[in-house]
Amino acid sequence: MGWCWFPYVWAEVVGCNPEVADVSNPRGEIIRDRYYPCAEAEDGRRFVSWQQGSDHVGDIESLCAFYNGHGVRPNPERDTEEQPAYGSAAYIKGGWEQAQPERRRDEANAW
Repeated sequence: MGWCWFPYVWAEVVGCNPEVADVSNPRGEIIRDRYYPCAEAEDGRRFVSWQQGSDHVGDIESLCAFYNGHGVRPNPERDTEEQPAYGSAAYIKGGWEQAQPERRRDEANAW
């Protein structure tokens, strides 16, 4: 089975500044994008390598190009399995499709 590596973007809280707090951001959190290499299998399964993040997407694009060129597979001891690609075989097989309404409800109630 082939794996395709690509940059995965994740919004991270990097600090707080109460002076910029408002109703939508009561703690004044400062958020930035951080990029990580992500491997996707043909069936849609995804693994993210959280230890290899960068603030610059170009760094991760280069790393992903290297991984793709050398046939690197995700390492289950290092990489974390994440939600499969939307609509993929792994997404449907894993029950993600049925779980989405429940997740949305839980996320809405968390606020």
